[in-house]
Amino acid sequence: VSDMTLLRFDPSSHTYSKIESKYDASAKTVTGSITEKGTYVVGISATVNEAQSTRIALLVDNSGSMYAEYNGNDVEFKRVDFAKDLIGKIEGDYSFMVSKFTADYTMLSGFTTDTSKLYSALDSIKTGDEVFNGTHSQSALESCMAEFRKDTSKNYRDIIVMLTDGE
Repeated sequence: VSDMTLLRFDPSSHTYSKIESKYDASAKTVTGSITEKGTYVVGISATVNEAQSTRIALLVDNSGSMYAEYNGNDVEFKRVDFAKDLIGKIEGDYSFMVSKFTADYTMLSGFTTDTSKLYSALDSIKTGDEVFNGTHSQSALESCMAEFRKDTSKNYRDIIVMLTDGE
């Protein structure tokens, strides 16, 4: 990426401005002089101030430790209710995706703004059959992150909300 540069964040305008700097591709470094206090990042000046859409992936633990038959930690499906509340409260340029995991990762709904599809996907966690074969949080996170890489056509801000008991 030949246009990497040092950028200074302006908190009053919420924008970044380019600072005189030099990118060395072979050393993978950016060098510049910082002459005043502030917040600085390395980025691409041509796109750093572009408007972003936000994609939020809801990654829901559906392992045995959540269910009553295993002395579960969320037998009332509060994680599902929380996810629905979150979808209902966030406004603006956002899309959501819903997935669940045990030892296996399953995407229930791709990125969409259609709340009825999202709510239906979340409700399927309450009503669907599940194979309780463990809890593989790390592989679920990796699979979830891979969903973001399927579409890089826009400048997205990507967020994962993982709802789990950690067991």
